[in-house]
Amino acid sequence: MTAKKREKRLKKQHAARCDDILARLAAVSEGYDMVTFLNDHKIEICFEKDALFEAASSLTIDRIENGKYIYVGTKIILNESLHDDNIAQALVHEAQHMRHHMNDLGNPDMLLSLEDHQLFRAVQEADAQAAAIDVTFKLKLAGDAGPYEKTAAVGYEEMCRAYEAAYEADPQSIYDGRAKRAAFDAWFTKPSRVAHYDHDTENLHEKIIENLCAKSKEHGLSAGALENDWVERIGALSDVNYLNLPGQSDPLSTARATLTETRKEIAKIAAKEQAEKTANDNENPAAASENNPQPKPPGR
Repeated sequence: MTAKKREKRLKKQHAARCDDILARLAAVSEGYDMVTFLNDHKIEICFEKDALFEAASSLTIDRIENGKYIYVGTKIILNESLHDDNIAQALVHEAQHMRHHMNDLGNPDMLLSLEDHQLFRAVQEADAQAAAIDVTFKLKLAGDAGPYEKTAAVGYEEMCRAYEAAYEADPQSIYDGRAKRAAFDAWFTKPSRVAHYDHDTENLHEKIIENLCAKSKEHGLSAGALENDWVERIGALSDVNYLNLPGQSDPLSTARATLTETRKEIAKIAAKEQAEKTANDNENPAAASENNPQPKPPGR
């Protein structure tokens, strides 16, 4: 078989696999809405053997007009080695990110401080994973438990448990937004996750601003701060605006406060690890010297 024929056959296999996963997701109304969104916006879904990430949404900022981002090349890239259950939950997550972008919520419409930029990305990630948990839990209730079990297994157990606790307290909570809000709030409590996204955003912050200026000197963006109406617009992408529920705390202030506490925990963990390293180095100075060699003097 020629390389061209192999590629054609593999493309057919990927298309059939994708159709099967989308059909599973469409078995519940929230999953059906997500599949409809992907079809309506003609977002390409592709599998890659050597994808850098398990799943990623990919799009390019073509230009910025009056503060509005214009995108090209929208697609979702999935690692073909993943189990279908994992792909199902990851696809919902990435589709929600695409919803952010298609509704002018994917990139800041102002020049944010680093702290607000980190909060911006954290809210997006919390919303995307809350969407995945909401869809896959309802699939589980419909008899397809695999995607939800995989969601908990790949690092979102505390979000799943928060969603489940709300459901156990009142089954109606999965339909009126309260369970989804519980999962959303839980995103900000995990130190390793917050540390990862804080660091990642810090590395990208200045580059993003430079890129915006390169795209257009008249990009139409001015300095500003995140406000709660932006978060409520993200919540409005769901059937029920779970980020603007009566009797619930302000989601942005809650996220800020939780991040502050989680970052304190991150600092404690880092200090403890550093203390343990220092103690080990003092006990074994020879090994410490090997791990931290002194720089050689410059040649004469």
